[in-house]
Amino acid sequence: MTVEELLKDREQQGMERGLEQGMERGLEQGMERGLEQGMERGLDRMGRLCHLMKDDNRLEEFLEAAEKPELRERLFAEYGL
Repeated sequence: MTVEELLKDREQQGMERGLEQGMERGLEQGMERGLEQGMERGLDRMGRLCHLMKDDNRLEEFLEAAEKPELRERLFAEYGL
């Protein structure tokens, strides 16, 4: 192999490595952002449920639902959340 061919090969390897690292970094950032959005949505949903149940004088049941996922899901469905 000539020096030019070696340099071209190294350049190609560097580009491939950079692309791979960029894709990994993008995937990590995308996953982090998705997790953040999911957490925000979950908190918003709980907040809406709390306000609706407060208006219906059902705060005791809301507090119970905070500890019981099956009750919480039933209430989300009941309130259309």
